[in-house]
Amino acid sequence: MQEEFIYLAKTCFKSFGDRVKYWITINEPKLVAEYAYQTGLFPPSRCSEPFGNCLDGNSDPQQGGSIGIVVHAYMYEPLTDSELDHQAAKRAMAFSLGWTLDPSIFGDYPEELQEYLGRDLPKFSTDEKNFMKNSIDFIGINHYSTSYAKDCTNSSCSATWNRAIKAFVEIVGERDGEPIGELTGVEGSYVVPRGMEKIVNIIKIRYNNKPMFITENGMCHLFGFENLPFIHFVLIRKLIEFYRYEEYNI
Repeated sequence: MQEEFIYLAKTCFKSFGDRVKYWITINEPKLVAEYAYQTGLFPPSRCSEPFGNCLDGNSDPQQGGSIGIVVHAYMYEPLTDSELDHQAAKRAMAFSLGWTLDPSIFGDYPEELQEYLGRDLPKFSTDEKNFMKNSIDFIGINHYSTSYAKDCTNSSCSATWNRAIKAFVEIVGERDGEPIGELTGVEGSYVVPRGMEKIVNIIKIRYNNKPMFITENGMCHLFGFENLPFIHFVLIRKLIEFYRYEEYNI
């Protein structure tokens, strides 16, 4: 698979490198791994209980290109103001963003992963760490929603969340019966415009202002595709309402 990917990359660079200057290696690698080997929704459709029940480098410097990676970037806020939930939100960010970005920029996994996954987490050699450090030129962000993070280390959680691979954090969309935002057409996804600003600032600070692109954003509405003009109107209206609320000059 590595050889095939190298051949693909070289072919693309050679054919399009004079015109294309920004290259993405993998789109949402952590999400692909979860859906392919945890829930079984993506090929090769492997999973295990309780998550599911399954049936079976460098761009050419002469062309001046940049290579990055794209992450599935949900924003997580603490469910309550307790220190445990604040730490849970921090762990949720580490297990989602950090799992992919930290090795590509710092050369190793986040401390939270090393603490909670222990021996189950692969270890990098010194040469591998040095090879991975600052191996990407930019970060791509696919951001759609924000959820609450609830600590599971000192409170009861469902079986699918109360485990190390989930950082002992349960992701919920309501607080005291109130949803975090308007529900979209995707289960568990809410309209929370403030999440975009928060996720951008977190990534900017954590990764030393690495160049960043918003590669995906939007909402899946409850209306059908025949109402696309209305859906676009609703989305734009909500964005303007948020930025006016935050006193941005629009």
